[in-house]
Amino acid sequence: VATLNGLFRVDKTDIVPFTELTISCFSLTEAAGALWVATSKGVYEIRNGQARLVTPGDLYTLSLTPSRTSPSRLYVGTESGLG
Repeated sequence: VATLNGLFRVDKTDIVPFTELTISCFSLTEAAGALWVATSKGVYEIRNGQARLVTPGDLYTLSLTPSRTSPSRLYVGTESGLG
C-alpha cells in the first residue's frame, strides 16, 4: 500500500512497513517482473524485496503507468508533467 508515510504490505492480518521506503509513496504498478513505486524522491524498482532508485532522487513523481504496446516501458507522471 502506497501512503504518505511510506510503503506498507499486508501480511495476513498485520500491516507491515517496508523499511527501505519511508518517504511519501503515491502510486504502485507492476511491470517487467518488478513492483514500481512513484515517490516524492523519484521512482523505485522493488525486486526480490530490495528497493533501487531508478530516477534522480529529486524527481517528485506522482503516478506510473506501463505502456500498452511496450509493457517494459513506464510512463511517469511528475509534478512538472509527463516524464
